[in-house]
Amino acid sequence: MKFGKMPVLEVDGKTIAQSAAITRYLARKYNLAGKTEFEEAEADMIVDCIADSMNGRSCSFYVNQFVYYNKKTRMFHVHTF
Repeated sequence: MKFGKMPVLEVDGKTIAQSAAITRYLARKYNLAGKTEFEEAEADMIVDCIADSMNGRSCSFYVNQFVYYNKKTRMFHVHTF
């Protein structure tokens, strides 16, 4: 186990550790990281904000999209408000 900590994600026999790295990997893999460099930065901002919140710092942002995973189709979907 890398860094001796959870969470870890195993992909094709390779291990990725750290929640932010896993989140960014999955976002890129499922095309949720943004279509432009600016949108990618916004996605990173949200991941970093969540990490800050989990570490006791305050952070807030407005999200106008909801992402969900459909078990039947095995796909992620994005709903924009």
